[in-house]
Amino acid sequence: MSHTIDLVQGGKGFQVYVPIFREQQFDGFIVATYRTQELINSILSEKDAHGYVVAIFDGKDQIYTHDDVGEGNRGKWHQESTVELYGLNWRVQVYPTALLSNRMRSPLSTITLIGSLAVSWLLALAAHLTCRARLIAQNVSAINTVLKQEVGKRQRIEVALQEEQDFLQVLLNTIEAGIVACDVAGTLTLFNRAAREWHGLAEQPLPPEQWAQHYSLYHWDGKTRMRKEKIPLFRAWQGELVRNVEMKIEPQQGQTRMVLSSGKPLPMLKEIS
Repeated sequence: MSHTIDLVQGGKGFQVYVPIFREQQFDGFIVATYRTQELINSILSEKDAHGYVVAIFDGKDQIYTHDDVGEGNRGKWHQESTVELYGLNWRVQVYPTALLSNRMRSPLSTITLIGSLAVSWLLALAAHLTCRARLIAQNVSAINTVLKQEVGKRQRIEVALQEEQDFLQVLLNTIEAGIVACDVAGTLTLFNRAAREWHGLAEQPLPPEQWAQHYSLYHWDGKTRMRKEKIPLFRAWQGELVRNVEMKIEPQQGQTRMVLSSGKPLPMLKEIS
């Protein structure tokens, strides 16, 4: 706990620091800020302090006094106790108001009772803060454990997927036939090694409207450029089973090739990348 501080919003308060440990190592802390006046008022009711002034001091600074009780009489009829809270010493003073002093000449027993109640309240506050700090630390530890398990699981999945993707890429590059693919949106996503050599270009994320011009795709006569509706990959993307379509590839740099193209949709594969 901190000593009394002046809050930006006005008034006085204090802060409670809860350390966070991860795998037996300090990993940070949580800070809770309390308004002293409002916090103690919420627990010490008007009935508990009726006729008495309750004042709490942090060192020489008064950090709390009961509202609407008027000026008190700090004569010989008062009680003072010290409460230790995480290294801090709070002094609690209880004394009768001027009105009560005029009515009662010897309220010592009542003062003692009120003082005991105030001290008991502060001890309860200390216990409450301790329990709350422990609960927060336990919750943070449990969350860290779950997150660590989830991160480990995701990392294992990512490693397995990367290994499968690497194996698939090696397999595709060893095949001498050209293989091309697009994703579910119709965007070109894959060329194997043979396809890149035939076209003299690498795959680009292009829509079907640009395939024929960018990759020099022609009908078998070598003069008529293919419309997208005739490109075997586009037809397969539309759900058609394509068999032995004659087409010519005339790259700007490289050998002209006459090829037979076949293709089909892959319903179980949403995207190859």
